[in-house]
Amino acid sequence: MSDPKVCTGIMPNPDVAGLGIRLGFYITCFFLTIITRSPSTRALTSSLLSNTRVYTSALLLTAIIQTAQGQLTLYHATLILHMLMFFSYTVIPSPSEYYDKNSLRLLIYSAVLMISFSAWSLHIWITASTFGSQPECNHSTKYVLGWHSVLATARSTRLVWATSLGALPNIA
Repeated sequence: MSDPKVCTGIMPNPDVAGLGIRLGFYITCFFLTIITRSPSTRALTSSLLSNTRVYTSALLLTAIIQTAQGQLTLYHATLILHMLMFFSYTVIPSPSEYYDKNSLRLLIYSAVLMISFSAWSLHIWITASTFGSQPECNHSTKYVLGWHSVLATARSTRLVWATSLGALPNIA
């Protein structure tokens, strides 16, 4: 009789959760927060938003590829999911960007990115119990809400995420 796999700890994945990835996101977010939106800072703000779009695209593409190859854990998938949700507002073009000559290209890019994100996210939550390279560790991935821990693999958690992510494209 074979022993079921035992979780010995979630293996690090620097491709999606490394220090450089997170610092790039945090620094860009910090600058987007402190720089006022005015005509004099439009070029800087625009370049920061473009930078964030590149980060978001690269992280989503890496997550999709690693998911397809079975190399991503549920822990890292939820980490990426939250970083992408946080920065999804930068992917959606602002009204001033619609008047730019590249607005159609930006709109198509944003739509493709949002659809890809929604499909990948739904896949995570539909298969959360058996997702990834270390399914034996999926029970270790938890959300802490106040003073209460909720398993990411719990049916209620998965249902809440799947329904809210299904509605996400309609909200955006």
